[in-house]
Amino acid sequence: MGKICSKCRKETYYDNDLHCRKIFKDKIFNLLMSNEIEKAKLLFDSELFDEKWKKSLLNELRVKCEAGRILNKLVEVNIQLKEETTKPDRVVRCYNCKESLSGSTHKECLDCHWFVCKCGVCGCQYSF
Repeated sequence: MGKICSKCRKETYYDNDLHCRKIFKDKIFNLLMSNEIEKAKLLFDSELFDEKWKKSLLNELRVKCEAGRILNKLVEVNIQLKEETTKPDRVVRCYNCKESLSGSTHKECLDCHWFVCKCGVCGCQYSF
């Protein structure tokens, strides 16, 4: 021990804020392994670590597990709320968890234009 974390000010074995980064990384990984992708994304978005490090963490998680790939997709693919247009609202079912999806309640993936379900999947993961 003998070192102080620059983020939380606790005594630790690590220099600078590596103590808090390790805790953050472990929490994210545990949420992903429990398939709690939404909670992982909320935690990921809420922390103020530098973006370069967070991006490298996303890449590491993407390699480790499918949930990491989904988190990476949710964070980096620039998902946006589907704007209201004159087109009628689509109502479909998620192929993964069978939840009802619609444009008024779900985000649309900019890559595949499918709705992104709460379970984290969109058309990008679908295999025909």
